Amino acid sequence: MFFKRTPQLQTLPNIPVRTTTNRNDPWLSGMALLSSDRLVVVDRWVQLVKLVDVVQLKVLHQLELNSLPISVCSLPGNRAAVTLNEKRNILIMDCNDQLSIVDTIAVQGDSKDIAYSNNQLIVLHHTPLMIEILHMNGISVKQKMLERKDRLPSQVSVMTEGDVTSIFVFDYGNLGILRLDEDLQEQQVFHIPGATRPPTGGETCIRPFTGRDSFPFTGRDIFPMTVSDICTSEPRCMLAVGENQLLVSDYGHGLWRLDYTIGRWTLLSENVGMAVSNGFGMAFCHEQNVLYYGGRDGVVRYAIS
Repeated sequence: MFFKRTPQLQTLPNIPVRTTTNRNDPWLSGMALLSSDRLVVVDRWVQLVKLVDVVQLKVLHQLELNSLPISVCSLPGNRAAVTLNEKRNILIMDCNDQLSIVDTIAVQGDSKDIAYSNNQLIVLHHTPLMIEILHMNGISVKQKMLERKDRLPSQVSVMTEGDVTSIFVFDYGNLGILRLDEDLQEQQVFHIPGATRPPTGGETCIRPFTGRDSFPFTGRDIFPMTVSDICTSEPRCMLAVGENQLLVSDYGHGLWRLDYTIGRWTLLSENVGMAVSNGFGMAFCHEQNVLYYGGRDGVVRYAIS
């Protein structure tokens, strides 16, 4: 399993998602794996949800919405949940050969991100700033306000290991990750090593690396509070991938792995490709060992070995 060692990333051909009716560059703000051969992606600015065949490398079907979608998660039964934050709705979609809306759930906030676990939806709202657990019928089970001056949650991901369910919230304001339990009680905070907002132009800045070997340092274990001389750019997206591991990417095109049981960060790649720029979607297929990113030319793929 690549989660227990330093993997090699091999670039695979991109999957184009721009269709004849969609001539703008894609902005893939969310994606979710339905099966080993199907992916559903949200193309935000053109208000489209797309069903993608990752074997044939093509869009099978797309559905135009009447509002901007922002995020998506997969559901059992070949379905998906898509957030419409402006309308404060969650769309439940059938994702067989064609996409179709089978239900609409009204929510209290403008949903920023969404995840699924144990027949429940975990929804992150920006207004009000809170995380909420919903039954599939839309009834609220639990809520937790996340209001704090320097906190700006942007993504949510869920992982169940044995009987323990952990909910992870990407805190863009603090450049870190919150770990909550299934009762939404805060358990841990992980600060991304050396993460900072770049001073100009969004570029990556790396200062002299004192007391250690010179760069590149792909695969070297990095621990919190020991990396003050590393300056990566802003964190970008997060994905729970199992075995107590999270993957985190940043705008400097670095890919990190976090083992949250011991708080260990490992830099897997310093450059997952300049093509990874438009959007925040990320998905991983365990059966094929393939990592998917939202890129400016479509879905960017990396084989893990």
